[in-house]
Amino acid sequence: MKTLIASGLLAAISVVGTAQSAFASPQYREVAAQSCWHHTQLYVNEGDTVSFRTEGRWSHGGETPQVVSPGGYVDTYHAHAISTSQPLASLIGRVENGRPFLVGSQSTLTMRSSGYLYLGMNDLMNSCEDNTGVLAVEIDHRAQANHSVSTTVQEISTVVEDVGSVIRGFENIFN
Repeated sequence: MKTLIASGLLAAISVVGTAQSAFASPQYREVAAQSCWHHTQLYVNEGDTVSFRTEGRWSHGGETPQVVSPGGYVDTYHAHAISTSQPLASLIGRVENGRPFLVGSQSTLTMRSSGYLYLGMNDLMNSCEDNTGVLAVEIDHRAQANHSVSTTVQEISTVVEDVGSVIRGFENIFN
């Protein structure tokens, strides 16, 4: 009986640990200039806060390639770029197929939609193959408080109910 209770408590602790992973430490991704969009494998929810810190340099290629920081060419915009409102060759992001947003060298953003996060260079449409360079991106994803807290409470309640049911079942068998 004591073993059963201990197993139930370990399961509850495991669930709490899993729920706390919503507040995981930063993750690191490399974003190559040649890939138009890099799938980060990170799922974000609307309202989550995501902080980015980026290092490295890259070039958008073309006839006269120049190496730039993740902020791209300051005050240089192009009518045929992926995002016409962000500097050319800057690091941009998007959630699924949503509207691109500026990431640059460092930023903290509140996600406006839910889905997988993608990162890439703001280059001319379908013109990534002549780009060079790689950026190292630190991504610190913080789930919106009510997402993780409600999930934690639900998961712990389920484990406690399951452990209680097992204990009652054993009590019925041994009584």
